[in-house]
Amino acid sequence: MRTRNGSADAYRWPWASPATYRPPWPRWPLVEPKPDGGFLTRCVEETERFHRRTRHYTSKGPRIKPIRPEYLATVLSDLAADDALFFADTGTPVIWAARHIKYGPKRRLLGSFSWASMATASPGAFGAQLAFPGRQTIALCGDGGFTMLALGDLLTEVQRRLPVVHIVLNNSSLDFVKIEQQEAGFVPFGTDFTNPNFAVVAEAMGAKGIRIEDPDDVADGLAAALAHTRGPVVVDVLVDPYALAVPAHVPAKTAVGFTLSAARQVLAGRLDDVIDTATHNARLI
Repeated sequence: MRTRNGSADAYRWPWASPATYRPPWPRWPLVEPKPDGGFLTRCVEETERFHRRTRHYTSKGPRIKPIRPEYLATVLSDLAADDALFFADTGTPVIWAARHIKYGPKRRLLGSFSWASMATASPGAFGAQLAFPGRQTIALCGDGGFTMLALGDLLTEVQRRLPVVHIVLNNSSLDFVKIEQQEAGFVPFGTDFTNPNFAVVAEAMGAKGIRIEDPDDVADGLAAALAHTRGPVVVDVLVDPYALAVPAHVPAKTAVGFTLSAARQVLAGRLDDVIDTATHNARLI
């Protein structure tokens, strides 16, 4: 099939070079100027309102114990290199990474971002370190995902002396699954588990281990982890198990589900959990 000019080069369409190829359809602008910026303005204002709600847990983070994951992510954002590669496990680590870590031309957030795909942060950071030797590769791991897959990778990273930084958000639960159950109106079940001291486990495996239990130690602990270049490091951070990942917009169905879950928890004799959730997230609810 020939185009209108009938040239031999054009005959090789669509494999012709860009210099010789001429599309058979007329060219016209596909996007028109939109002088009304009202929609953008409303979106920016709504985003600012949402960030004001969460700012309390970052600006006052040094005085809030247990450690708030929002504060942890904010400090990490300030300390990491401008070309750092961040990898987040599917679940609440993705939420904290997306909201509180700043990205730019060379700084990236990567992950599976798919339903029911746990434990991708550590292997992602592992592979990135092999592809970009010496570049900061940081894995934000849920404690469930870390024990499920990352410990096996850690042995290989030790053997190859790869400086992968694992930051474990240790709240002794499958946090996102717990939130899903509450959203559905259930009493959370099967989401809590007992964790070891991951820093001690890392040291036993030949990696560097850092344990952070106090918010005053967050900055120093993360700085030490990022400065370690002689092999992998595991930062075990005890974060608030009651920290809620509240969306910017809460649909009525979600609010009803959480209310029903809270009522059922009270009837099941778990009033303390309901009170702790409310008091630990008073600025969000």
